[in-house]
Amino acid sequence: MGKTTRLALVILLAVTMLLLLLPLTGLASESVILIPDNFPENHVSGLSSYNSTGNLSPSFGTYTQGGVTFTATLTDGGTKFNWTSTAPVEYVFAKAGSGGRLYHYTPAATSGTGLWGGQNSQGNYQAISHITFYWLTPDPTPTPTPTPTPTP
Repeated sequence: MGKTTRLALVILLAVTMLLLLLPLTGLASESVILIPDNFPENHVSGLSSYNSTGNLSPSFGTYTQGGVTFTATLTDGGTKFNWTSTAPVEYVFAKAGSGGRLYHYTPAATSGTGLWGGQNSQGNYQAISHITFYWLTPDPTPTPTPTPTPTP
């Protein structure tokens, strides 16, 4: 087997391993629900049962609620943003103009990039007016009660 053939096999093996491991990395898929107003809870069943930050100014920087810290960084002149969270977030609402975009992460994610809220009639991105994060608090793991040992 020639040197070129061996190199090609090594590259093929490396690419194959990468493709096989990608599903295991926990990468979240992102879908978008267009919201025609300022109230995503009225358009997505069950969303009102999630924890919510409420409407945060897009320049909030870092915000902590219920032990969860959120960070947002505006990009592209305030028309897009990147975010991180210390807890998995399932939905992020980006409001711009008369409506917005509700990003749904499956599974829940701890970061997102390039989120935007809307476009005007010329196709230009509109400035983000506010951001809302939605997440679920996991049920606490119950602590087992020790069974008393009878005394002889």
